Amino acid sequence: MLQAALKARKPGDPLRLSFKRRGGATGTATVTLREDPSVDVVTVESTGATLTAEQKAFRDSWLGPKAK
Repeated sequence: MLQAALKARKPGDPLRLSFKRRGGATGTATVTLREDPSVDVVTVESTGATLTAEQKAFRDSWLGPKAK
């Protein structure tokens, strides 16, 4: 559920969360998404490995026209 909520978001977007505590009390909070500077996303090719057809199909469906 969280993954689906994050899919269309980007760093800087506010996200309103609803939650339930152990005792049954409910609450809401708004968080602002931000990037994790310790994570680098790189292409398979940049690591020296070969991109498989399956990986390319996934990348194309995930990134669409954003893929370079």
